[in-house]
Amino acid sequence: MIRLLIVDDHAIVRQGLEQLFATVDDIDVVGTAADGDEAVKFAHDRDPDVILMDLGMPNLDGVAATRLIADQLPLTRVVVLTSYGDETKILDALNAGAHGYLLKHSDPDDVIEGVRIAYAGDAPLDPRAGRVLIEQRRRGRKEVDLTPREREVLGLVGQGMANKQLELHVYGKDGYLVRTAQHQGRNDLWSGMATTPIAVTLRDKGNYLDLTGLARVRWIVRTNSVSALHPIVKLADGTYIVARRAIETNGEFLSVELSFNDLKWFKLDPEKVVPSVEVKNPDLTKVDEIGLAFLAPGGGHGTASSINLSDVEVYAKPVPR
Repeated sequence: MIRLLIVDDHAIVRQGLEQLFATVDDIDVVGTAADGDEAVKFAHDRDPDVILMDLGMPNLDGVAATRLIADQLPLTRVVVLTSYGDETKILDALNAGAHGYLLKHSDPDDVIEGVRIAYAGDAPLDPRAGRVLIEQRRRGRKEVDLTPREREVLGLVGQGMANKQLELHVYGKDGYLVRTAQHQGRNDLWSGMATTPIAVTLRDKGNYLDLTGLARVRWIVRTNSVSALHPIVKLADGTYIVARRAIETNGEFLSVELSFNDLKWFKLDPEKVVPSVEVKNPDLTKVDEIGLAFLAPGGGHGTASSINLSDVEVYAKPVPR
């Protein structure tokens, strides 16, 4: 049973949400709060698993309350439910520690599912708000730098590689929809909003990687439904190749270690993230980028078909550029 706390300064909204969740058997409303101060108090007293948090409230607002709850009760997952869809409000809430962001004009079933998604460890995000946020933040770029927080939590490690030397590259039409989501004390890269193939790679600014011999890479990954991940590399000559080898975890977070010997490789179009002809005996002694490709996303609506990726460890010989 999911324990839910509802926070909104309008009594009619609190009552409506209580009635909504009374129609499902797996969510129990353990309390309602009318402002941020009550939210923080009830979060301690009622021990909710998930909190639906409004933003515009008297006394302590939703952003401040979310920040306090995230600091004091890190296992409690806060999902914002608000009428505000502008970038500033979204950024403020997520930076305060919110695990998801839903809009009040969402379908009631989506609000219910959002609570379930948050409880399961994923990050519910209204598609319309998500697209506005990420499009504005990335301004259409396919290459982004890791933030200090992402560097810290993703734990990117490699022989001869430092986090400040790393670049994160995202490929595919829906690459801008890849975002971070909190799971089990980590920040993962999450693909749940993507509906077309995507790929995520890392590049060391100072070194190529020699992936021959004993070289290997270890990831913590999760694939849902019929999802699978495939290793991808960018060779020194600029060619992108993807391996036939499929990584599937059936909904579990698993540490997966991969050697690059004896894999069957195919040329990859980095714009569409679509494989084509086989590439025989590629030169893996100087690899420019390394990562994973998600070739068959689902409907772009949560966990039905999605992947998570974090804690990347690279064990390979650096080759100076």
